[in-house]
Amino acid sequence: MKRLSLLLLMLFIVCGCSPFVVKLATGGRGVVLPQVVANFEPVLKENKLFIVGSLVIENTSESDIKLDRIVLVFKDEKGKIIEKAALSWQKASIAYRDKLEAPLEIKLDLSVLNKDYISVSVQTGFTYKKFNTYIPVKNELAVIHLGFLKESINRTFCVTTYTKVYSNILGGVKMDYLLQIINPAAIDLLLEKGVIRIYTNEKGDITKTALPATVFKTNQENQIKGTLDLGNIFGTLIKLDFGKIHPLRLRFSGQLRVPDTDIRMPFQIELMQEVDFVLQHKK
Repeated sequence: MKRLSLLLLMLFIVCGCSPFVVKLATGGRGVVLPQVVANFEPVLKENKLFIVGSLVIENTSESDIKLDRIVLVFKDEKGKIIEKAALSWQKASIAYRDKLEAPLEIKLDLSVLNKDYISVSVQTGFTYKKFNTYIPVKNELAVIHLGFLKESINRTFCVTTYTKVYSNILGGVKMDYLLQIINPAAIDLLLEKGVIRIYTNEKGDITKTALPATVFKTNQENQIKGTLDLGNIFGTLIKLDFGKIHPLRLRFSGQLRVPDTDIRMPFQIELMQEVDFVLQHKK
């Protein structure tokens, strides 16, 4: 799967404390905001969208810093809040010239894939122990585009097909079919509006049957099987050249949808079943 890694240096906006007040409180030396690097990656697993990665903070100031918890706010392109998540650093405070990390794994609904991108903002605060100064911070952290995740879903399936045609003494013909399908995507996919069409190039449709909605589980073998009643098709297939092989053509079609989303992809399998007829004449 294609990876998306966002390495961003957070430039915090100082809220509720003017530069003059900070400078005065620190004896004219000023307060250096810590450097925070965000490493985010959106991934699909367990039929959910996860934002995984970490935040890394480095204290470049002259004071130990007491750290607030981090609140990450996820919004869609219209500014609607999708999720809020609270993270904690490895320690409650960070020493001068030290580094700390806050690992993250945020679970979002698959419906988020209906969006083109999501934005992530952060809310936290720092208390400078040496200067007895608290600075709250709030800023947009990253924009995560989701297009490549949607593209990663549309992958080639591994499909094995089995068919068997047989007739009874009255000339009625039936066909057993079995499709074994391995879904390589990282999430389940739902087959909708499925249809099996049996036809010949010369005569057109012989039968057409709807398939039930079927879930293709991720990374495992899924099956579609059944029996089709084709009726008496000898007259349809037999031509003047009696010895010729007469192929039946099968088309399995429908659309695959990502559950809880509007993402849909076409699904189609074509195969051919050859049918031999032996005509016996009475002497």
